[in-house]
Amino acid sequence: MVATEGKGRGRGGGGGESLQQPLPFFSLHPDLRQDLDLVFPVPPAGPQRWGRGLGFQDRKVYVQPRSDFLHTVLDRDAVIVVAYTCSMKKKKKKKKKKKKKKKKKKKKKKKKKKKKKTKGGGYKWGGGLNIVVALLMCKR
Repeated sequence: MVATEGKGRGRGGGGGESLQQPLPFFSLHPDLRQDLDLVFPVPPAGPQRWGRGLGFQDRKVYVQPRSDFLHTVLDRDAVIVVAYTCSMKKKKKKKKKKKKKKKKKKKKKKKKKKKKKTKGGGYKWGGGLNIVVALLMCKR
């Protein structure tokens, strides 16, 4: 699944900038995973559990192995870990205050269509996207 901001998942802000395709922890090679555990704990498998048990309650964390264009810059055995932390804010429903009005003739109001809630309990992408990069050396 490609994480995109403002596109696909939710009606989020951010101008629809798309990220490079990230890989979740559990799809990485087990040898790499050992090294990655030192940086971030491994989340439980399953998309519905993202952001739980990661140490940050309101974050989504993804990992990306080194990209081809980085091979020239980095040592062959280096792994680049990119953690995209998107703050997820739960929407609060505004309470309407009732005002006393003089009785007027009632006009029929058109019913507004309810907007579909975003998946994940009404969460949407936060405005800011922080990218954390960590370099790890593979053990030989």
